[in-house]
Amino acid sequence: MQVITDPSPYSQYSAYFGQSLAMHDTIMVVGAHYDRSDSISMTSTGAAYIFTQTSATAINYTESTRMLHPNPTTYDYCGSAVAGMAGV
Repeated sequence: MQVITDPSPYSQYSAYFGQSLAMHDTIMVVGAHYDRSDSISMTSTGAAYIFTQTSATAINYTESTRMLHPNPTTYDYCGSAVAGMAGV
């Protein structure tokens, strides 16, 4: 069983990584709505992490993208809800 831990560069803070989760085919989206966009200035901007399945025969995932709000402000809570869909 693979355990996926918070990949945030600022994971020393509680990011609520995994509070929201969505899966579709070989894609897994994990929300972390208390994640930070940087180490100091903005808190709880949030993020969503995209993981892709690395093998068709094993359930292993690697991080492919960290998605942040394009214009973050404090308490945006991006990633508080996530969804997956075909073709994305």
